Amino acid sequence: MAQQGYPGAGGGPEGGQPGAPAPYPGGYPPPPAARRRPPRPEEGLPRPVAVDAIAGTPYGVAVVGVSPTTSGPSIASLVAGVASIMISFVVGCFGLAGAQAGWGPTVAGAFAILAGVVGLAALALGRAGLRQIRRTRGWGGVTGRGIAIAGLICASVGLAFTATAIITAFALTTT
Repeated sequence: MAQQGYPGAGGGPEGGQPGAPAPYPGGYPPPPAARRRPPRPEEGLPRPVAVDAIAGTPYGVAVVGVSPTTSGPSIASLVAGVASIMISFVVGCFGLAGAQAGWGPTVAGAFAILAGVVGLAALALGRAGLRQIRRTRGWGGVTGRGIAIAGLICASVGLAFTATAIITAFALTTT
């Protein structure tokens, strides 16, 4: 017998077949198997690397491995170093575009201050990242030495580009 209040349930004018299972309320069909969520894997603690027994008790100490983490100051150094290079290109563009009109060195100088501050911050963060990695070597699992070095290099290149661009802007204005 068809269920009352469910369109398409059982045999009726909506086209359901007699004896077929009733659809979801509101006439919606059940979701296809491909769209159902797979069962969640069992969650729990990671497998121990070593287990040491505590003498005189039935207990032990489980040592679990810790995955290494990337140094935050190293990542920040790379981001600030790349930003320093990008701002140094802005310094060069404004310096060259406005050199003949006379406003180039002023505008480029304002952006050069920003590029210098960002570049110096990248240098400080890179050194802090390297110090953090060196201090925790073997204990904390902090990685990112290559990222810190890349940040230091980008910061140095950004500062060098900024200095070259501002010097070029002043040189083109005086001639």
